Amino acid sequence: ECIIKGAKFTVKVKPALIERNNDDSVLIYPGQREELVEDALRKLAVSGQGVYVNGKAGVSFSLYELRTELEQMGHTYSFQELREALFICRGAVLECYSGDNRSVITSNFFGLLALTTQKDLEERGRDARCYVQFNPLVNESIMNLTFRQYNYKLGMELRSPLARYIYKRMAQYWTQASAENPYTPKLVSFLEQSPRGLTKRMSENLRAMRNALDILEKHEVIARYDEVKEMKGKQKVIDATYWIYPHPKFIKDVISANQRNKALRMKKTKQMLDAPSDGEG
Repeated sequence: ECIIKGAKFTVKVKPALIERNNDDSVLIYPGQREELVEDALRKLAVSGQGVYVNGKAGVSFSLYELRTELEQMGHTYSFQELREALFICRGAVLECYSGDNRSVITSNFFGLLALTTQKDLEERGRDARCYVQFNPLVNESIMNLTFRQYNYKLGMELRSPLARYIYKRMAQYWTQASAENPYTPKLVSFLEQSPRGLTKRMSENLRAMRNALDILEKHEVIARYDEVKEMKGKQKVIDATYWIYPHPKFIKDVISANQRNKALRMKKTKQMLDAPSDGEG
């Protein structure tokens, strides 16, 4: 369960059915590798390789380009590992239910996958092309300009999945970040919505949050943070609130993202005003 802009949702992920080399079929959930692959594909898309097919956003690329992009960001995978990651994203299913269960969205992580065959690789080498169509929710975000700019290189450098999750969430929602405006998540609800989840031992949850925040401090995303524990009696910690203060570099990135978002919306409004109305040439 998660809360996005005040609305409650239930999100379910179903694994992909993948055939391994011995022809055995295994169920695999998308994980950190698949997240990095999708981020790299989005980077290729905004760097000039984005493709729109029937109003759906996607990206044209080669496995060599994808592997090179990931290597440059410090993540090395074989061609076989990349192919498997792409098949997992195509086969895994994302289901999103509204809080009242009146609406549901269900789709694969990738809407469409056209992948290079081994024969094509042998004949065309590095130039063999692949195509991925992004998830419908991603496409909707692009079309409605609800996406946010963030520091892709920094996100790739964060080895901790929890630290990367916190950073992306901050970049998406903390649009008024300033030295006087701290980000104040609560430990239990925040971890429940994170990929890590919440464990029974509160000491482990506290340690995981501190480690992630320490990493963000080291990478100059946050300047510092304070932890205020909520106690039951004198011994038992039941929750904690964090007062997270942004680093000047993060504030600069937020200002840049706000300016870019404003410019894109103005451009879209101008295009709509300039478009001919019905009956005009």
